[in-house]
Amino acid sequence: VTTNASDSELDEDDEPMNIIDIRSSLKIAETHFLQWSDISLTIFPSSFLSPESLPLPQITHVDLSLNQLTSVPLELLQLPSLAFLNLSNNLISSLPGMSLWGCTQLEILDLSNNKLIADPSLPQISKNQKETRMFQKLWNLDISSNGLTCCPGWVMALYY
Repeated sequence: VTTNASDSELDEDDEPMNIIDIRSSLKIAETHFLQWSDISLTIFPSSFLSPESLPLPQITHVDLSLNQLTSVPLELLQLPSLAFLNLSNNLISSLPGMSLWGCTQLEILDLSNNKLIADPSLPQISKNQKETRMFQKLWNLDISSNGLTCCPGWVMALYY
């Protein structure tokens, strides 16, 4: 693991913070799993998911649980082989629209212990064949321990 001092962003107090670049320590050709759980991640470094950094078609499992993410990283939703996505125990309050979900191989999606609430800002799924096809392989969806008081319509639409 290396720290690049030249790669810095500002934290909430406008102080520079170092970004840890772990790409050099990965066996790039063999990468199928990204496990960045419990590292206090607030923003997903989108530059990490570039074709020059990782073999994107091979990534099947991503675990970003136990962080402080407030949104679903859109870059993850475009991984063509993604089958497992764990975003549990974050601060996510809304989900991207269904047209942004390009991970057609997704089987397991864990959004438990976030801040999701049943409101109109959450994505709606119509009976549009293209939208429902995106979740054709999804067999495990965990949205427990959120601010939900009823099952959101978008979840019900997945199964009908």
